[in-house]
Amino acid sequence: MTVPGAEGSGREPAMPDIRIKGINTIRSKKTGRVYYYDRATGKRLHAPYGTADFLAELETLRAGAGAKVAPPPVAGTWGGLTHAYRASGEFAALAERTRADYNKVFDYLAPLRAVPTAEFDQAYAISIRDRARTRRGWRFANHVLAVLSLTFNWGIPRRLA
Repeated sequence: MTVPGAEGSGREPAMPDIRIKGINTIRSKKTGRVYYYDRATGKRLHAPYGTADFLAELETLRAGAGAKVAPPPVAGTWGGLTHAYRASGEFAALAERTRADYNKVFDYLAPLRAVPTAEFDQAYAISIRDRARTRRGWRFANHVLAVLSLTFNWGIPRRLA
């Protein structure tokens, strides 16, 4: 077993395969070195992966980010709708990969949490898709549009949108 993301590099010492939630593993294309980032803060962790120092550094980063907790979702907003959908049985019944893909879109659309659902119309959805296309490409942009659609199709009959 080796450090996640360091398979076959020959540079990293063998360690137990420990999975820590919220860690982004990046391998440098130039040097082949593996770097670890905390997803919540976006900060790089410098201690060797899986060590006590690593966990302490991670805890320190996350404790400092605790002040940046998002406000609770408000009913009638995009944030309220996505929160309700994520808590639903329909979302829980989806395959793990599907939920992960939907969550990527929800995370991308997080800046829109406070936007009232009444403001979402076809033109607004298309403008969101076009912004996603310029930032992340056509495939992701079309997926954004699909997730917007299915979320509203789930919420409208429940009077959440």
